Amino acid sequence: MLHALRQVSSLENVQKVPSNVVYQHPTIRLLAAFASQVSRSEITSVDIHTEEARDHRLLELVTKYTHEWPKHTPASSSIYPNNETILLTGSTGGLGSQLLAQLVAIPSVSRIFAFNRPARKSSRDRHLEAFFDRGNDASLLDSEKIIYVEGDTAVKGFNIKPEMFAEVSRTLRYY
Repeated sequence: MLHALRQVSSLENVQKVPSNVVYQHPTIRLLAAFASQVSRSEITSVDIHTEEARDHRLLELVTKYTHEWPKHTPASSSIYPNNETILLTGSTGGLGSQLLAQLVAIPSVSRIFAFNRPARKSSRDRHLEAFFDRGNDASLLDSEKIIYVEGDTAVKGFNIKPEMFAEVSRTLRYY
């Protein structure tokens, strides 16, 4: 979509449209209206929203889509008493890296299995890139809470070492 807008628009700031434009215009109607306005040069500059406004919109979306969820109460683990163990998939993505940063800061979380697909770059390097791209504090990735795991959820045993699979299975509670 951005490629097409850059071809039809004389607006120089189309180059500055952030890649998360779909999050800023979260419905088909809003996204289509934005694209239409840009292509007809009705927008004289691309509005890159302030962090405060973005946070407010994100909070509204979270509230809208989670208002019926039950209240979370931390579970205890037999391996790590009175603490939670989390299996977080996709922790190098946009939402996943934000969640990882938040989970590291929660005192009741003792272990976070940061589970991602294997890639050419190490899991640690991909996390560093994700944190840098999203403005997160990269020093959080040094937390002893994080255990980087690369595997495939479509394969029995997730294609990880049996010892790791046993630890993950033993320390997680299922809901």
